[in-house]
Amino acid sequence: MFTSIRNKFSSKIVKEDEKVEFFSNPIDINSIDSSNKVKFEIKGRIYENVNSIANLIEKSEINDIPDQIKESQLFKKRISLFVSDSERNKRVPVYLIFDPTLTQQQILDYVGDTNEKRRNFEELNRQLTGYSERSGKDGHFIVNFEIEIDFFIQLLNRFNINPNSNLDLNSKFIRPICINEANEIFEGCQTLLTSNGISIISDIDDTIKISHVYDKKILLENTLAKLYEPVPGMAQLYRDWQQIWSIQSQNPVGLHFVSGSPWQMHGSLQRFILSGDKIGDPSVPIEQEESFRFSPTFPIATIHLRLIDWKNIETIIQLFGETGAVKIENLKYLLDIFPNRKFILVGDSGEQDPEIYAKISRNYPAQIKYVFIRDIQVAYNIEIEKDEQKRMQKLFENCPTVTWRLFTNPEELRNVVTGFL
Repeated sequence: MFTSIRNKFSSKIVKEDEKVEFFSNPIDINSIDSSNKVKFEIKGRIYENVNSIANLIEKSEINDIPDQIKESQLFKKRISLFVSDSERNKRVPVYLIFDPTLTQQQILDYVGDTNEKRRNFEELNRQLTGYSERSGKDGHFIVNFEIEIDFFIQLLNRFNINPNSNLDLNSKFIRPICINEANEIFEGCQTLLTSNGISIISDIDDTIKISHVYDKKILLENTLAKLYEPVPGMAQLYRDWQQIWSIQSQNPVGLHFVSGSPWQMHGSLQRFILSGDKIGDPSVPIEQEESFRFSPTFPIATIHLRLIDWKNIETIIQLFGETGAVKIENLKYLLDIFPNRKFILVGDSGEQDPEIYAKISRNYPAQIKYVFIRDIQVAYNIEIEKDEQKRMQKLFENCPTVTWRLFTNPEELRNVVTGFL
């Protein structure tokens, strides 16, 4: 028995030069199948770093990447994931950590700092160990977990992360981890939600993060070469909503960021959402870090981005091109896995958010309750001859169950939906 596990394990070891990025997803703790098990999936990507970004820059129009951006250390760090080599046909080992307090060293001690110890952990913790199907050519993988409900609830209660017992979502998550042969630990964050309640689905660029999507050159610089700057007041607004609605509904409030940004930005966007900026980035001098804490941190959230391979693009700008179909797909995914939740959609007027949200509202009238759109013409003092009020009126004229509103300052929305349940 042990020999068969040893052979099985050795074919799935993550090598010392391989890295793993987990994508955040929500887990419905009430999703129990006929076999009395909780089922969910963990998604990620396995890859190797490369030493040069020359190939990517060569594929780009010269005006896409100004010299001052290309020389930035922050740019080189962020762009590195775009030119990494995807590892295909890999079966990635993933372990689930329920204790939110464990440090990385404690995780290493717990799971094992050698292949032999990790084999022992797998033998003793089979429900907490999973292997992906073989990764695709883009390095993406999915691991499916099935955990007996009694054992699952026991773990949630043991570590005080059961959403049914405490409405503070910021401490309710599971940590999928992977360890390579160099003992590097790669960690994700999967939020725990109940089937019922309220969820906020929010755009990122120009909704919570100042990006200036209407000007692709400025967008490129803000995305790849500058510390991210939050839209003032949005983090506090989401935290206030979460507190109010969790009490009203007696269920934890979910927060999901859906963006057309490429998935390669997942790590930096996740750090921005959790810290208010790219705090801890080694390319940022320590003395600068405190000065970039623009706002309170956002609540813990899932992030859903666009899957794209840099090898299939002609220019960097294409990474941030039309994304409507992708956003609709991700919105449908969240609405379909939580059919009993009510949703509030928040976006901006810069690109297609109003059109996308109107279409989704028509298709999911029982779930979508509010749509809030940040008017960037007013927010950024842009002279674009658009009547956003008429635009919204026309789009939502056939959505009688949805309340919509344009806003500039988040303070305008603080009490808009109090008591709507």
